[in-house]
Amino acid sequence: MIKAKEFLLGKVPAIIVKILSGFAWLRHENDEIKQEIEAFSNHTGIPLSQARLLNLLYEVSTIQGTEAFSEMCLGVVMTTPENTIYHGRNLDLEGKEYFSAILYDATFIRGEEELFTAQMLAGYHGIVSGMKKGKFGISEATRTNSSVWDILGMVWNVVGGTTQPAWLMRKVLEDSQSYLEAKDRLLNVKITSPIYFILSGLTGSEGVIISRDIDGPANVRELADSGSFIVQANKDAFDPEQQDDSRRTNAEKYLSQVELNPENLFKTINHEGVRQTTTFWQGVYSAQASSWYSSAPEKDD
Repeated sequence: MIKAKEFLLGKVPAIIVKILSGFAWLRHENDEIKQEIEAFSNHTGIPLSQARLLNLLYEVSTIQGTEAFSEMCLGVVMTTPENTIYHGRNLDLEGKEYFSAILYDATFIRGEEELFTAQMLAGYHGIVSGMKKGKFGISEATRTNSSVWDILGMVWNVVGGTTQPAWLMRKVLEDSQSYLEAKDRLLNVKITSPIYFILSGLTGSEGVIISRDIDGPANVRELADSGSFIVQANKDAFDPEQQDDSRRTNAEKYLSQVELNPENLFKTINHEGVRQTTTFWQGVYSAQASSWYSSAPEKDD
């Protein structure tokens, strides 16, 4: 945990660290987040300001040029010939030797009811992948802030208490009871930073990639309009100037040549040119089939 924290601090521009650490606690109108981070700080001895910064992992990853977080993550939604929806996911991060040590799968329970399964990092209150059995699956990929004004806007949103994308994903999994309800919240809730939300449902038409700006969607790609699969890495597939996205196009090429099933989906996210040296967690899951397969990638030769 300490090593992951130190690695993150070492990669964030010093001015951003000072601003976010100095104003970290102004944003906590949400008592649940505040209590979780305070408890984490008390149990680990990590100062509150640094614990807060750790919980801005996603926001930091959106700063274009932050070398630790370039080309972070990939998601796939796929429907089989039997009309079963599967969700594939690679989690990528520089410093994976530190972050893999604090990675875990969590099952959230309320009373005696199992709410959802999520992939999480210890000390980080948001989630990066998750599934609600019989409802939907979700993951994210980094979409960068490309200008100084975008970065300042992100900082302003953090200080002002705007909902963080990873926290929104957690609350969507906790409270939403259908694919359509989850989709509506991911489309419309104001968030601190741009992001790609990848959402899978229960039928052959329930799959979507939402390219989010802070205030709403920049683009929506529906599985129903795209054939049998959709893929998202870290560039805007709808932007003609961002078509040099080899991980996305390599995954699309491989999927177009094989039978669409969970085994070949797993092979796809491990395929050369899709999986990165920074990949440290992979998942193939289906809310429709109530299956969750989580693994660390095999070591490269």
